[in-house]
Amino acid sequence: MQSLPQFKRLHALDALRGIAVLLMIPTHLFVFGGGTTSIFGEGGSSQLNYMLPIYNARPWGTGLLLFFFVTGVALATVIASKRGIKPFSGIAKREIIRYSSYILLGAVTEFLVYFVIYGQTDLAKIVQRIFGLSFLSVSQPIIGLGFSAIISLPLIYKLSWRKLLPAALAMAVVEGLILLLVTFPNVSSTTPSSELWGTALMRMLFAAPFAIFKGIPIVLYGAAMGGLLKEKGTIKKIYFVIAGIISIGFILVPAVVNMNFWHMIFVIWSYPLAMPFIAASCLFCYGLFTFVEAKGRSISIFQVLGRNSLIVYYGHFIFLLILITVLGAMGYEITIQIMMTEMFASTIAIWIIAFFYSKWRWGDPKNW
Repeated sequence: MQSLPQFKRLHALDALRGIAVLLMIPTHLFVFGGGTTSIFGEGGSSQLNYMLPIYNARPWGTGLLLFFFVTGVALATVIASKRGIKPFSGIAKREIIRYSSYILLGAVTEFLVYFVIYGQTDLAKIVQRIFGLSFLSVSQPIIGLGFSAIISLPLIYKLSWRKLLPAALAMAVVEGLILLLVTFPNVSSTTPSSELWGTALMRMLFAAPFAIFKGIPIVLYGAAMGGLLKEKGTIKKIYFVIAGIISIGFILVPAVVNMNFWHMIFVIWSYPLAMPFIAASCLFCYGLFTFVEAKGRSISIFQVLGRNSLIVYYGHFIFLLILITVLGAMGYEITIQIMMTEMFASTIAIWIIAFFYSKWRWGDPKNW
């Protein structure tokens, strides 16, 4: 695989972030917009019988941690470019402020959701839900990403990419052992509030779909790949081939066995089998974009989403809320036909908005 000029690697990173956004938008529009209810009734996706690696129950259910990989690559790139120019304290301060703002934004957003939409007024319960008690919330990926990035930062600074790879594997194994050996308590309406704090913390650290210690190995793995590309300028083609085979296997095998593709709609995978799929798919997509760009082809169609990922992330939920409100006011019952139309039309509309916003702010994406 050809080497890339140094500055172009961030383009591939933006494109990978764009792929993550592109997978996220239709999935959320379908799941939260009534798609599961329109097909399976009130039981939703819980009525589906999955084979491994799809298992959405806590603590094994795991989110698709593509953004965590992107964060690792970005941190490694920033550290490599600033090393020798700024001390670690200067680099860390900037990144800690950045990712702390993610945590704060996520917490504030969740507070508004629970307080305004659900009418929850108990501040303690809201905080507990924000930081781990909910199975899956709007901001859980953002909060988990923020904490994982901050915790990973000193390791990425201290370790070479050769050491980051075994560190990522070791932390993934430790996380798996914790999930296997530790019993995570269930919560009911009679559970004392004092016990909920510990449960919320344990879930946020280990058991939630976007738990911190599920995310850290992927952040470190992404940093290792970023460091490798920084040092070598390329990754052997055979690694991308292997990564592609693993990714396709995870997509096709459950489909062949179950004769459906529901596992690709409900992208909550079972730990630890989620980890090789995430690692392989991230490496394959990132390598593919670097290869395409090395050939002089534009990847701006994905960059426009990736460069606006945080805005698109929260914006598409607002978009979805408006759509559901309008359809409800017009008296439409959500059917699979309406849901699929809404899903594709909304995804295209969001991309168009992201494109023109990007062009207004940064100029033509082809010239980035």
